[in-house]
Amino acid sequence: MRRVRRRGAPVLAAAVLAVAFGTGLAGPIVPSVAAAATPDALVTGAATYTVDTAGHAVHVAVDMTVEDIKPDTSSTIYYLTAYRLAIQPEATGVRVTHGATTLADKTSVGDGYIALEVTFPARLFHGHTQAFRVQYDLLDGGPRTGGTVRVAPGVAAFYAWSYGADRASVHVVLPGDCEPATQGDPLVVTRKGGLVQLAADAIRDRATWLASITATCPDQLTSLAARVPVDGTTATIQVHGFPDDPTWDTTVTDRLTRGLPILTDLVGLDWPVTGPLDVTEAYTPSLAGYAGFYEPPRASGDLARIEISEDPVPLVIVHEASHAWFNDQLFQERWIDEGLANAYASLVLARLGDPSAAPDPVQRTQAGAFPLEAWPAPGAITDKPTQLAETYGYDASWTLVGQLVTEVGSDRMRLVFKAAAAHQIAYAGRPAPETLPLPGGGVDWREFLDLLEQIGGARDADTLFATWVLPTSDAGLIAQHEAAIQQYAQLLAAGRGWLPGAGVRMPLARWDFALATTRVAEAEAVLQLRDRIQDAAGSLGVAAPSALQASYEAATGELATTLALAQDELSTVEAISSAHAAVVSDHDPFVSIGLLGSAPQAALDAAGRAFAAGDDTGARTAAGTALTTISAAATLGRERVAIVLALVALLLLAAAFVASRRRRRGRRRVVVAPQAAATLPGDPASAAVPAPWTESRSEEPPP
Repeated sequence: MRRVRRRGAPVLAAAVLAVAFGTGLAGPIVPSVAAAATPDALVTGAATYTVDTAGHAVHVAVDMTVEDIKPDTSSTIYYLTAYRLAIQPEATGVRVTHGATTLADKTSVGDGYIALEVTFPARLFHGHTQAFRVQYDLLDGGPRTGGTVRVAPGVAAFYAWSYGADRASVHVVLPGDCEPATQGDPLVVTRKGGLVQLAADAIRDRATWLASITATCPDQLTSLAARVPVDGTTATIQVHGFPDDPTWDTTVTDRLTRGLPILTDLVGLDWPVTGPLDVTEAYTPSLAGYAGFYEPPRASGDLARIEISEDPVPLVIVHEASHAWFNDQLFQERWIDEGLANAYASLVLARLGDPSAAPDPVQRTQAGAFPLEAWPAPGAITDKPTQLAETYGYDASWTLVGQLVTEVGSDRMRLVFKAAAAHQIAYAGRPAPETLPLPGGGVDWREFLDLLEQIGGARDADTLFATWVLPTSDAGLIAQHEAAIQQYAQLLAAGRGWLPGAGVRMPLARWDFALATTRVAEAEAVLQLRDRIQDAAGSLGVAAPSALQASYEAATGELATTLALAQDELSTVEAISSAHAAVVSDHDPFVSIGLLGSAPQAALDAAGRAFAAGDDTGARTAAGTALTTISAAATLGRERVAIVLALVALLLLAAAFVASRRRRRGRRRVVVAPQAAATLPGDPASAAVPAPWTESRSEEPPP
């Protein structure tokens, strides 16, 4: 809406009789000629605009008074015969009356106004007043006509002028069920007698006063209700349109009924609206240059509301519905939400078989361009720079987000949205994903970029963000991000399935790259020790304990404790390796003899089992036992050999002694005296037989 300056000049005749014409007019778009107050007359005007939605018209009544205030002179009598003013160019059925008398009038079309000349019924002399009423109608232009007046059941939209060069007031009367909104000069709203009244009294700047009034009258709208099945639940839609525009109702209802299930499937999140989604037709100019608005519920009991202009463009319908998800509760930045709304609306239309939709070609260097991160909240589009900027914002965000959605694909974008809705960080660990506190409500552009890369797998996101989103001064930030991500990717590769703990991942998610670099270096040191541990354990045929991986993946801060654990495990496995080498090596005879009856392998096996179980103390003790057994075996073997040799010598001596004794007994002489054999009486066979001589010799060593 443009405010217009009124200009003009009276026409006077300086003679015995003088005629003065006063003029006054304004236009909402084109500047026009108007009259200012003159010393010849005092002009007041009270304009009343009565809205008749059933009659499709605004009835305007302007009560004017003109008082001749130029005094006569001794030689000249001044008087007025007519008054000329400008009325709104849409005025029809113009009539001028004074009481029951119709006054003569003449109209002509000016540049953005109608010039109305009112002839007084008689000459108006000094000190006298002429009253008259100007009446005309502002008729409804109909839907989608581009006119400045829209008055029909459910809607009233028009602009009001003030009349009266010296004193002016404006009153607007609306049906009681209407909810007014105004732009331009202020109007005080009151409700009285079942009507809504807007008033501006004692208008100061009468030459430029201008107000735009838009009212919606919900009780007069048509209502269509639809229940749409969406992913296992039901979305309720209430569509409210102007009764004289059934095309709007049917078009909006059809696109939402067929499009919402597709949209829900593409987004992959539950239908977010509790209660009905309220969709209302809006007089196009009342949207301040936009095609539609979405308003999420801000308090308990509020409805999610959509306003769509009288032109029901399918892309706009689905675009606004997608804001049920894509709003500041999911993503903070406007460019993300608007880019996603357009990108996904175009995907839905493609599945519905509607004509394809795409952004207009856009360049980062074109007129009105800016870093998308600096795109402000929507405001009224009232000038060319604002129009250029808003057009660029929509086209550039659609271009950028459309490329990202195409690269990532719908399946992975669902995962991106799911993580964003849960405020989960993009860097996954072994436990449930951590969340970031987001005071702004939704995810910001940094987290969105991380989600696209880490979950969506986007490869060009950094470059696209540097081109479209950020000012050149922030190019270094993107470079730091790229370097940190490369370090993190290398860490993941080195981990071979071991995922860093939150102590590494959270600094990345917060874009604290200095701390992230430190933590990545700590994690790399742990993994290097792990590799040494696993290599040593593998060569021993024992399993590495799981405690180190658990500590690595659960670390929420610095990794000093995990690093110490790794060093302990390495020390333990090296002790086992030393014991193993001692046990399996070739042993000299003394060691082998010393090991007889011992079980160093059993101790070594016990060390392996204790190590695998994470019992470093037990493992080192068992390994020490095995190593000590091997180390003591040589001495023990010599002792055993010495004992055996001593025993052998002793046995040999004992054997010699026994043998010598036996030899001496064999050489001793024995003399047996002859004796007569006993004869038993009566036994002649028992006669004595003489025994021969025998000799026995034995040698004994001298005493």
